[in-house]
Amino acid sequence: LNLIGHIHMLEALEQSNKLKPNMTRIIYSGSEAARGIGFMGMKAPHLENYNVQELKDLVSGKAYNKNYDKQAAYGQIKGIAALYFAEYARLHPEYYVATVSPGATTGTSFKTAKALSTKEKVMFTIIMPVFEFFGVFHALSVGAQRYVDAVTNSNGFNFPSGKFLASKNGVSGPLISQEYVKHGQAYGDENAQIVTYRA
Repeated sequence: LNLIGHIHMLEALEQSNKLKPNMTRIIYSGSEAARGIGFMGMKAPHLENYNVQELKDLVSGKAYNKNYDKQAAYGQIKGIAALYFAEYARLHPEYYVATVSPGATTGTSFKTAKALSTKEKVMFTIIMPVFEFFGVFHALSVGAQRYVDAVTNSNGFNFPSGKFLASKNGVSGPLISQEYVKHGQAYGDENAQIVTYRA
């Protein structure tokens, strides 16, 4: 659902002529997990090394065995989406397209998610307010403002179409195109974008 559902919805909007050239802004909800979050134990996926079939297996779930790592899978899917929408943007210059991460925010229901173990729920309940206090995470309003700026093209949101935009450092702070940060270079790789789109 983090990817396929969004693509099907976009296709349905296209087929019903709901997307208006030079007016439509397509914003996909990304995550810093797509280039790794070291302090949270989330490794960077190396998606530039995959072929079409391997990417199909990741998206369909066939690539995962009983040693399934939900954090790794989340980062992989968010990364695949960023590459997919980068190529979509190149094929559709009539729309503005971007993958935008809200960053790590407090004030959401994340820490009660069913996918988390009891241990993880307790841990995140304790550390999220502490991380916000020290600026590691930011308030929900900050993450929401990123989306508002992306959709309305306001507050200096002047990034080119097709970019994966997330925090410059860690999971909060200013936005930057992820191709310029450590472990994010693949998001500027045109071949990786094309292969991902084909998958």
